[in-house]
Amino acid sequence: MARITFAGESLIAQKQGAKEVLQITRFIYANVPGLDPNTPVDRAATKPPASQIVHSYDIPAGNSGYVNPNQVVYSSMLGSDIGDFDWNWMGLESAEGVLFAVAYLPLQQKRRNIPPLQIGNNVTRNILVEYSGAQELTGITIDASTWQHDFTVRLKGIDERERLSNRDVYGRACFFGDGLQVEKVGTDYKVKPGLAYIEGIRIHNPSSVTIPGTTVPTTICIDVALERKLNDVVARYSFTNGVTKNDYTDKLGTRHYCITLAEVTTQGIHDRRPVEAITSSLVEHFASRTWVNSELDRKADIGTTLNSYGITDALPNLNPLPSGSYDLHGADYAFVSAKVEPHLCQNCYWNGINWLRHDITKPAVVLFASAGTLLVRRAEAGANPIAWTTTDEVRNSSNTYSSADIDQLLTTVNKAINKKADKATSLSGYGITDALPNLNPLPGGSYDLHGASYAFVSAQLESHLCQNCYWNGTQWMRHDTTRPAVALVAGNGGLRVQHVPPGPNPIVFSSAAQVVDTERRATTQSAGIAPIATLEQLDAGVDDSLIVPPQKLRWGFSISLSANGYIAFPRWLGGLVVQWGNAYISENNTQFLFPIAFPNNCFVLNVGTGENTTGAAEVMNIKPGSLSKTGFIGLATATSTYPYIAIGH
Repeated sequence: MARITFAGESLIAQKQGAKEVLQITRFIYANVPGLDPNTPVDRAATKPPASQIVHSYDIPAGNSGYVNPNQVVYSSMLGSDIGDFDWNWMGLESAEGVLFAVAYLPLQQKRRNIPPLQIGNNVTRNILVEYSGAQELTGITIDASTWQHDFTVRLKGIDERERLSNRDVYGRACFFGDGLQVEKVGTDYKVKPGLAYIEGIRIHNPSSVTIPGTTVPTTICIDVALERKLNDVVARYSFTNGVTKNDYTDKLGTRHYCITLAEVTTQGIHDRRPVEAITSSLVEHFASRTWVNSELDRKADIGTTLNSYGITDALPNLNPLPSGSYDLHGADYAFVSAKVEPHLCQNCYWNGINWLRHDITKPAVVLFASAGTLLVRRAEAGANPIAWTTTDEVRNSSNTYSSADIDQLLTTVNKAINKKADKATSLSGYGITDALPNLNPLPGGSYDLHGASYAFVSAQLESHLCQNCYWNGTQWMRHDTTRPAVALVAGNGGLRVQHVPPGPNPIVFSSAAQVVDTERRATTQSAGIAPIATLEQLDAGVDDSLIVPPQKLRWGFSISLSANGYIAFPRWLGGLVVQWGNAYISENNTQFLFPIAFPNNCFVLNVGTGENTTGAAEVMNIKPGSLSKTGFIGLATATSTYPYIAIGH
């Protein structure tokens, strides 16, 4: 790996200070005897002697490119007409003759093509260097992807397919709950932390962000893009304050997507986010859409129970409830299953044509399973028939942080009780009180377990909500072997999801996923759910029931372990910054920049001694008044490299 020399770092600082273009003009190849390619590059070394330099390559203008604003790459291409030589040392040299960067390699061969005696080879070597503002300082305008042969196009295609897949699921924009909602805190406007998908790009805002310079009226937008970073592509986002922004492509060819978060007026904040109530909790348990679609014979002179008639193919009402409520009361197990769509409904039912509310003054919700997916529909109070306002997927622990399809849990109980022509055709006709009446007859063998205020499906050991599957007393079977099956199981005090793809009967459930439950709190002894700590809570260090993710643990901490480096502690550890470096000076009044600027103050700067050409100690002083948060001006007794250390905040 190539390393920038101390002389190269000094040249960068000089060019930045003088606002001049840094020009890297040639590659140097050398064969250094005894060079170990596994040893670190000597950043203080100079060019090898002329006797060891085997080739020099002037870099054409088209052989320099940028990877991103902080990375540039230089390329040399040695054709088969060049040779013969071996090399194990490679360097970059500036237009001023300064050795800028060096790389050590195992011994390489370059052979010239001499037909028919010798077959030559072509050699291409690249050196990538990284430092702040590299593209601007070098003036390179060519994107390296136009001439570097890599997997950029392939990887970009993968990223784009993933983005489009997410967009198919979440649409143009989808904000989870109050994530990234604009709020007023005192006199400031802030964007809340949270999660959102914008044009398929996942955005996680870990903490509240203050929007500067907010004047009313205004529009607050979020600008989102997938941006290259080293060998990765990451989601970048920023908040803008002013007029509404449209999607655009920047000068580097990166596509940006802009969504309005809120409009701020004198009347208040008008939220413009498309919001879905998506959380880590399970959708509440509601009554399932399933029922017995048959009629009971009536005989006035016989008893009032199923047993009185010897009826065995009806569901007994084992737990009679008042006010028209019902409990589908199983023994060890209970199931609700249907081939296409079973439903659990609260304050709603299907009359064969429309969805209707029991009580139009109250909201309605239905949990239903369809095509292997578990879904929830909601509607506020209002007139019948119902027009559903939202339809969301139900999430469990197997797909909590992704858009993968959730295999749904559906079940229906198909009941058929023989009729006798000479008897009554309803339960009430016989006076039977321990059976569940079919209050909402549906066509095609579908059922609605139609309770009044409440409806229950309960069992002592396990209760099941099944779609395209049922338990025959011995094994699990599919209604239709060409469709997927899923079962939601309540057992042993917990909820789990079992699902399988289409296949032959009997069913073998190979896996089970636990359903996310917000009541299961995380402790030091057991797994569960815990809230994410804010930076303020992390600073306070009091609450032991919060989760601190790596990003917050590292908030404000950075480190550069190089010859010119630094270590900056986070705010919650005091914010101390320690920097060190090696200042090469050949003339007095040379400006030296710290690796990073101190955010607040530089408390102390200590400069060590250097050596002159005879090995005698030399000193470098700091020009009075030149010490600042960004650097200092040196006054030395001789040309040398002087180590220093600076401490600040």
